[in-house]
Amino acid sequence: MIEVLLLIIFGLSLVYIYFGLFTLIQILIWIVVFFLSNFLLGINPEEKKFLWIKLFSVLTIMFIIYWNSTVVNVSSMLILPVSIKGVTYFDDVKSSHIDSKTELAMFNLFDLDQISNFIERLDNDYNYMLNIEFSPLMTEYNYLDAPQLILSRPLVINRFSSPATIFEFINRRLFYMVDYYYLDDFILQQSKDGPVLIFKSFIRNLKSLIIIIFLTILNIKSNL
Repeated sequence: MIEVLLLIIFGLSLVYIYFGLFTLIQILIWIVVFFLSNFLLGINPEEKKFLWIKLFSVLTIMFIIYWNSTVVNVSSMLILPVSIKGVTYFDDVKSSHIDSKTELAMFNLFDLDQISNFIERLDNDYNYMLNIEFSPLMTEYNYLDAPQLILSRPLVINRFSSPATIFEFINRRLFYMVDYYYLDDFILQQSKDGPVLIFKSFIRNLKSLIIIIFLTILNIKSNL
């Protein structure tokens, strides 16, 4: 019962995020009709009209979701809303499936606008695995034998990730990098040719994330 309640809450949250309050209110009304007719059907099993009302409410909810999905891309409902309050590491979702399509971008340090523009260019229908590299000079990065500094483990991001959260995360990792490797702070000072951040993002599987959501709900129940 708790699993069903958590799934309903999660589904209603997605409806509110992707379709808005007006659609959420419509669905809530028909959910009330569904449970009310189900209750009355339990009291009076012979009353077939309650069964028809129950079926009609289910079909109406399905139609509302379908109708709204023709306006808002339905595949975007499968996107995990990561990086709202914190970053999500690729290791945490336990999936290794990565498609061949890759996005590559190079940014100046401490530039929130460039990070925002990068996220806005991501496809609405996919999640991405993101690698973040640091290079003191842009010309050095183009040199194949130059060492590379990886700021963190790969992240999972998508079109709905928070640029501010990623920006703050990168800043913390940059200063941690300087302290950890005993580097001079001068390495973070911006010049015409660097330093730069290199974003390498790879499209990852959507279905695995939906499975993770369901397993997370079950895990919450097991801990209650």
